[in-house]
Amino acid sequence: MSLRRWAVVAAVLTAAVAGAQAAATPGILFDGGLDHGTYTPWSTPQCHNYANPSDSSTTHFGNFYVDRQHAGEGTYGAEFTLPAWPGGKTRCQLITHRTIDVGHDDYYSLMFYVPPGGFQPGTTPDTNWGVSIAEFNFQNLGRGGPTISLQAHRNHVTLVLQTGVVTKSFPFHQYRSNADLGGSSNLPALYAIPPPMKKGVWHELVVRCHWATDKTGKVVVWHRLKGETRWTRTASLSGYPTLQVNPDGSYDEDTLDVIQAYRGPSLAPVTVWVDGFARASTWAAAAANLP
Repeated sequence: MSLRRWAVVAAVLTAAVAGAQAAATPGILFDGGLDHGTYTPWSTPQCHNYANPSDSSTTHFGNFYVDRQHAGEGTYGAEFTLPAWPGGKTRCQLITHRTIDVGHDDYYSLMFYVPPGGFQPGTTPDTNWGVSIAEFNFQNLGRGGPTISLQAHRNHVTLVLQTGVVTKSFPFHQYRSNADLGGSSNLPALYAIPPPMKKGVWHELVVRCHWATDKTGKVVVWHRLKGETRWTRTASLSGYPTLQVNPDGSYDEDTLDVIQAYRGPSLAPVTVWVDGFARASTWAAAAANLP
């Protein structure tokens, strides 16, 4: 057997072992860590150096790397790099499909890192965009946009919501929270990592999402730095839908969870690192997934 074929077989066996270990971990529904050294169990990266080698008139793609030098937990972390492009969006992302669990809770774990110094999202001043690093339950109804996402800015990470009935006019969703867009929001400003955000350290997050099309929806975020034992609740919202629905109340049961670097028009390149992603059935399981 050739060395190349042995390498392929070894990669498949490693992924299988990692999948079996994830399935055996109590409470973990999806383990998106990269400790086996590849992008699996995510789908093929939507990035320049994988499935999207060609840019389009609306989007330019960045690159994804499994990085040994920047690992929040285990051996590897996810590195996302985006080029500067003022003509539209830049993105690079890992995606997993799942079914919407209406009426139940999902608990997400996530780690986020930017180098020490003056981190900037690189976006043009008139957009107020950050760099989206994760999207929970991306339904893409109406004009699109994530249902719940985390956007990294110069000194904070914003919890962004676009939920309820989709509309044909701005802001295109019945309910919206984005602390960086001012008047376009009709929900309170929410920060997963409030300012001032420390740089050069791994931030750990647990996000609880109770999925609902009515006012029973709830989102709660807890934050700490790697090495700390105490969690701080940084954001909480209840009494609103946490899902998007069409005007007739319908929605597709298939949805996506995403880790990424995704932003609007930009003037400078940017790099972010993400690690420790998991979807769990309990808070304890999500928290235990982080070091």
